[in-house]
Amino acid sequence: MQRQIANSDVWRDFDWGRPSRALAEPWVSSWLLRGAPEGLLAAQVGDLVFVLRSDYLPGVDHPWLARRAVVGLWWVESISEWTEQTPSGPLDCAEAACFPVRRFDFPVPVIQTGQMDKHFYKIKTLRDRSRRAMMRLTDQEALAMARNCGLPAAVLTEPDPDRLAPLCAGLDLGPPDMVRRRIQQGAKAVAHRDAVEASARDVAVAALRREGFGVVSTENRRGVGSDLWAAGCEADGTETHVRVEVKGLSGNDPWAAVLTTSERNAAVADHGVGGWWLLIVTNAARSDRAPLWVSGTEVAAVYSKPAGPGRWVADRAAARQLLTP
Repeated sequence: MQRQIANSDVWRDFDWGRPSRALAEPWVSSWLLRGAPEGLLAAQVGDLVFVLRSDYLPGVDHPWLARRAVVGLWWVESISEWTEQTPSGPLDCAEAACFPVRRFDFPVPVIQTGQMDKHFYKIKTLRDRSRRAMMRLTDQEALAMARNCGLPAAVLTEPDPDRLAPLCAGLDLGPPDMVRRRIQQGAKAVAHRDAVEASARDVAVAALRREGFGVVSTENRRGVGSDLWAAGCEADGTETHVRVEVKGLSGNDPWAAVLTTSERNAAVADHGVGGWWLLIVTNAARSDRAPLWVSGTEVAAVYSKPAGPGRWVADRAAARQLLTP
């Protein structure tokens, strides 16, 4: 029967260190990749293949690069063509075996690299919305791709593909330094935010448990409007349920915290019931961190200023009036 294309991506890693095993894998196949039937018609032995992944591979790529990135370079070693008999009739098939030239030392992220280089940004295949997985580059696009991958210009003109691997040996292949720095700085900022938020959640969980509540996380559930759900039981069997949204801040200004629309809506819907609370933890990464508990009613009154799509900031005058001792 005719095979359905379910995955059109380099979903696991090529065997870069063992060319003989890599050549045995049908990575470029008209049955497995969208766009491959047309692409293989035009392909020739020795053609370069820039390998792009649409998500990071756990244990191989760093999660910093969780979006599309060019991870390496192959060349087409051989092309096979045959006809498959299917219930719908004969189906022309083709696949290419590719030789692994080099896996890049640092994957080349499509978005960040395009932001820094207009020629890379203009590569049409990187912005194609047809979900094709094999597309041709123009000469100018290939030059921009090679330059932004740190490849020597000779890889585009070398007539003997067997010389490509020696040409690339010992080179630090990947995006330009400014792109790497931008990614690393962004990753450090994300790691810092994660640490601040984790510290603030620890404060919330400890406070709730001291009051006899059991606590579970709801932060990965979209649209809930809270990070934690807590439940407690009184001596008479009465159950109490509380949802808590936690905001951790590095500084000492609690009103620098920003709420999403779903969080603000949850506060408004609470309407004085006391089942939803906001906990703002200032100096969350330090030993003198300070918690501020704000009820849903107070949040609804204070967080009344829209700050762009889906974001709300505090009215500081209302905050001072309601919450200053």
